[in-house]
Amino acid sequence: MPMNEYRLNKVPFLLAVCCILAGLVIGRSSPLDTGPAGAPDHASDANTLFPRVFLDGHDEWKYIIGTNLKVCAVLLTGILSLGFMSMANLAWIGLSTGWVVRSAIDSGMSWERAAALTVPHGLLELAGFAMIAAVGCEGFIIVYRKLRFDDWSFSMDRMSLNFRRLTAGLLLVLAASMVETYITGQIAAGFN
Repeated sequence: MPMNEYRLNKVPFLLAVCCILAGLVIGRSSPLDTGPAGAPDHASDANTLFPRVFLDGHDEWKYIIGTNLKVCAVLLTGILSLGFMSMANLAWIGLSTGWVVRSAIDSGMSWERAAALTVPHGLLELAGFAMIAAVGCEGFIIVYRKLRFDDWSFSMDRMSLNFRRLTAGLLLVLAASMVETYITGQIAAGFN
């Protein structure tokens, strides 16, 4: 495989990671009430009840994996927009995560507890989303190769790479949902 092709294979994943990190930094550094209407009074309350708070075990896992698979499906539709929708969604995921962390810390939650609630499953989940979004960028790679090299890039190597990305992404999201359901709460319970 030529060096340019090798680099081209890495670009979608690196771009996905950069979009997540940019969203995290922006979300963490800007307060929730920067929008035109501002945040509601209870937006930074760490004790707000969510609909899934009464779920337990398997029901909670089904809720979490269902939500994560919907996000994965949205990221895969980025193929139709040459990856732009995937990257915008990843930036939004990073931004939302940054806002949630900032809101929790601003409401009095300790850094340790906020980290315990987000890091164990968050790293796996975001890595899985980045892998799936990299598959969502495949439309851009195909158009780029057609415009630059006058070659439609439907090789078995590319198909295999995208299949591996998709499989790894789904496995990471599955593992993250298991960690979020069964482990994150136990870790966070040790911090005040």
